[in-house]
Amino acid sequence: MTPTRMLTRITLGAVAAAAAAVVAAPMASAGPPTYRSLQECQDAGFAQVGAAGGAFSGKQFECEKTYGVPAGVAGCPTTAGSSGCIGEYYILRTKDA
Repeated sequence: MTPTRMLTRITLGAVAAAAAAVVAAPMASAGPPTYRSLQECQDAGFAQVGAAGGAFSGKQFECEKTYGVPAGVAGCPTTAGSSGCIGEYYILRTKDA
């Protein structure tokens, strides 16, 4: 095997390992808070706005609807596997205006 061919195999292996890590990383990361109901999400958002100083604090939130979450998030059991859980979930997104 030539050194160039060996380097190509090592490089392709490294790229594949890095790609696998990037794909697995979002599943393992904490990410924004996710809730099973819109009401739970809104309650948490209002609580964060209140903790920041109220309506005039500049803190804003929205509850974004999604149809699937990774295992271990918002009541999806950690044993759900790599595909996670399918259903209606709400992601709490906050920002400072």
